[in-house]
Amino acid sequence: MSTSLANTSSLALTIVKRPDDSAGFTVLPRRWCVERTLAWLIRRRHLVRDYERLPVTSEAMVMWSMTMLMGRRLARRRPPSSG
Repeated sequence: MSTSLANTSSLALTIVKRPDDSAGFTVLPRRWCVERTLAWLIRRRHLVRDYERLPVTSEAMVMWSMTMLMGRRLARRRPPSSG
């Protein structure tokens, strides 16, 4: 998977594994970013279940959800700057 990813894009895939000697919960580096992004996507009701027949449709729904999220963040009210 990492070879095909490297061939098709400029992204690098890094697999982070838990230490062998750990028991219970262990904080893994950068995992919270992935978990947070997936939580944002699941908040969209349409993405809770995969109803689409084509992967392209699912990809479009994810892109639309992230576009809506970014649009809401950019449109937030900001206090006027004093200047």
